[in-house]
Amino acid sequence: MMFEDRFEAGKLLVQALLQKKLIKKHQRDSLVLAIPRGGLEVGFQISKEIGIKLDIVVTKKIGAPHNPELALGAVGLHSVFLNEDVISMFGVSKDFVKGQTARLLKEIEEKYKKYEGGKSDLKDKTVIITDDGVATGATMIAAVQYVKTQRPKKIIVAVPVCSQDILDKLQELTEVVCLSTELYMGAVGACYKHFPQVTDEEAIKYLKEINKE
Repeated sequence: MMFEDRFEAGKLLVQALLQKKLIKKHQRDSLVLAIPRGGLEVGFQISKEIGIKLDIVVTKKIGAPHNPELALGAVGLHSVFLNEDVISMFGVSKDFVKGQTARLLKEIEEKYKKYEGGKSDLKDKTVIITDDGVATGATMIAAVQYVKTQRPKKIIVAVPVCSQDILDKLQELTEVVCLSTELYMGAVGACYKHFPQVTDEEAIKYLKEINKE
């Protein structure tokens, strides 16, 4: 499935969420958490069309020593997801993982400050976590694990595209709405006709715009 852009993907996710009756429009006890930066465009559209609050959840991928694109796991504010099989396969030391985890946690804290986000009370809420796509799954799994620590009523992962093996893993953790699955997932951008990089400034604008309405 090819999406025009992230906004179209967000609109299609709204249709799927409403059809499955997972959410109602203007449902007060619900909100969208988007993973910056690209996820803010998808999350903005979901939040706008359903009429619920938008906030962020920040997670960072732990890249392998000689291949940063290879995910050893991911870090969230109060959660660390480690892909033990990959760590073992490439013989990555515990000290490396520990050092990267500490560094990424600082980056996460700085990102929350910059966006002035992450302040929503998630307890007893229906939380929709979204991004523009899921390839390795590490950052999304870490996001789900973090949100679970906040004791929400329900978590729904809503993404335009996801690799099949990661979709299976996510479905073991929570409810998932995915519009398109790929057997072998490469770059998320390959599933979009228009996939420009989203700057921090643009992402922050979406976050502020939707919450002032």
